[in-house]
Amino acid sequence: MNDTLVTTTPAPEPLDPMVLQRLKPIERLQAIISREDAQNAVRSLQSYTLYHLVREIGREDALELIHLASPEQLQTFVDIDCWQRDRFNPGAIMPWIDAFWLETPDASFKEAIKDIDLEPLVLTFKEHMLAFVIEDPDDLPKELLALERPYETLDGVYALVFGDNEDATRSLRQLLKRLYELDRKAAWTILESCRWELTSTMEEAAYQARTARLGELGFVEMGEALEIFANRDPATLRRTLLEALEGHQPEVSPSSAAQEGTGLFMVPDLFAAPLDQDETFFGTAWRRLMTLLVEGQIQCDLQSMSFAMVALTNRAIAAEAVDPHDLEASRQVYQRVLGNLNIALEFMAQRDVEVAARMLSVAHPLHLFQAGHSVVVKLAVQARALLAQPAMATALTLVDEAPYGLLGHNDRLLASALNRPRPLYHDPGRDYVEPFQRLEQVERAAVRLSRLAFKLTAVFGILRLERGAIAQVAYRDDVHPPVEALHLDALLHTIIARVALGEPPILVPLSVNQVASLIEGPIATSLKHRGALEQSPLMTAAHAVLVNHDGLDAQAQSVGKALSVSLTSELIDALGALNPADIRSGATPVVLLGELLLTCPHDGAAPK
Repeated sequence: MNDTLVTTTPAPEPLDPMVLQRLKPIERLQAIISREDAQNAVRSLQSYTLYHLVREIGREDALELIHLASPEQLQTFVDIDCWQRDRFNPGAIMPWIDAFWLETPDASFKEAIKDIDLEPLVLTFKEHMLAFVIEDPDDLPKELLALERPYETLDGVYALVFGDNEDATRSLRQLLKRLYELDRKAAWTILESCRWELTSTMEEAAYQARTARLGELGFVEMGEALEIFANRDPATLRRTLLEALEGHQPEVSPSSAAQEGTGLFMVPDLFAAPLDQDETFFGTAWRRLMTLLVEGQIQCDLQSMSFAMVALTNRAIAAEAVDPHDLEASRQVYQRVLGNLNIALEFMAQRDVEVAARMLSVAHPLHLFQAGHSVVVKLAVQARALLAQPAMATALTLVDEAPYGLLGHNDRLLASALNRPRPLYHDPGRDYVEPFQRLEQVERAAVRLSRLAFKLTAVFGILRLERGAIAQVAYRDDVHPPVEALHLDALLHTIIARVALGEPPILVPLSVNQVASLIEGPIATSLKHRGALEQSPLMTAAHAVLVNHDGLDAQAQSVGKALSVSLTSELIDALGALNPADIRSGATPVVLLGELLLTCPHDGAAPK
């Protein structure tokens, strides 16, 4: 009896997401399609992952991936790429028809036509073709004859009239031919739907099915998407994460149920590239987490965590009404998401990268996002509380066409940025605003807001200036700057300068002679004390105006002292290089001081 040696081919190793993630998109394609089980490898990818890989490579260069795609993956391509809000875009599906339906092998074609939603194909045919039934070749339908256009038929039963779009006509003709060859029943279903189904009804049904599928990826309806902005106390979350790191059961670890059954998930390059390149604290912590995972020093469900972060971004995309296929807009939303994640993680880990990396292993990205957003919103609430009072709005508005005109340029941009539905950050000296990205920006904005609050307290509380008195001075023809350019800093500069000159702390413009005396006296002396500004007469005057008052608590005094330094430095910088003689002679007109001080050409509270 002869023994027969039976050999079996070992099953291919499953795809390693961490290995693939480190490859460039085109290298990732080659690594997948070069496998013996290429089709299984492609179909093992989560549909959203495959969609982004195709987009990153380019549809023409990714045809091999597209031809190996499963019906579910093909459905995702159409769901993401071929809609604008709630309207189907027939033009967007034509490249997918050319790439898949006209090129894929017969077996894949038959499989796909049975499993995908036919409504998008029907809507595309209805956009470019009319279908009629020929019951008697000698008695054609009146509607067909009324078109006075040539028709064609594949079976003698249906008369087809195509539109003027030659490219679409060519592709749809080829698609119908394949349908007749491979699944005539599906062809008839599509043609009958073209004849009888209402476009609006089909589009609504297709949209509802698409919404349900994309909801699993985070593209939910607006109301649900906005829930990501719910408040979450950062301090409470920090305690929860620290407890989890100490060995307690994590309460916020990402759930794998969110992506159960959806295939192997890798972070698409749109999301992964910023993490690989980002020098923010979050990016550094993310890369450290990857190192700890590779070295086996930590364990976490990387697939679930990655999926949760992308799903969070997709919910933010939905909340901002961005179409999922708009990758540039999606990239901008993702940067804002990363900003909130970064702010939260900096706060949670107190800028310790090692702690942050370990926190990421137990933290749900949604909870981090909410905590970071809450930090920013808390600041925005303070800004609104400060400025939203009707009395404050009235006090700060001297010109009806310029509400809050007494706020300087930087203060106005700060308040405007914080007062948006999604608060933004303004960097002093710039004319634009941007999303918050770092905890440092929140801290800087908080300092500026506290100084603005103190300016308001100083002008309307300590100095007891009233809108009418300010307007009486500002609207004088001989006073500079004009009323539309006047702001709180100019008021405070003027009063500090008067006190430094030995005048009472009241709002009276400085004359040309007073400006010259300010330069040759307090300014010149302050320049000598620039290394010890506290000893300068200008700083003494600023403290007298802003700080040396009963009723100011320690925090307010600290803010007042910081504001004194800022206002004093601005006066010294602007006036220190000027010649008093040129001021008196008019060679250097005081109007060149711009918005720094209230000035007039003569002494006295009012013109003679």
